[in-house]
Amino acid sequence: MDKQKNIAHILIDAQGVKPTKEVIRDCAQRALTILPDSSIDLDGLIEQLEADYQVFRLEATSLTNNEIKPWLKDKKGEIKWSCGGDTLIT
Repeated sequence: MDKQKNIAHILIDAQGVKPTKEVIRDCAQRALTILPDSSIDLDGLIEQLEADYQVFRLEATSLTNNEIKPWLKDKKGEIKWSCGGDTLIT
C-alpha cells in the first residue's frame, strides 16, 4: 500500500489546497487505478490518507438540560473579581 499511498499523496499535494474527504477519496481511487493491487482495501487507504492530512468530519453534539436556569446575568454585578498573578480569583 505504500506505493499507492505515495501516489495519492502526490495527487493530493498537486491540488495546492487543504484536501477534503472528497479529494482524498478521488485521489485514492486514482492511485489504485495507476498502480492496481487487489490486496489493497480502498477504504483502508482512504482512512490512512485522512489521518495523514488530518481530515476529519465529526458529528456535532451539544449538552442540554432544561432544568438549569441561567444565573450569570443576574449575579454579574455581585461578583468581585481580582487577579492574582496568572490566576483569576473570585
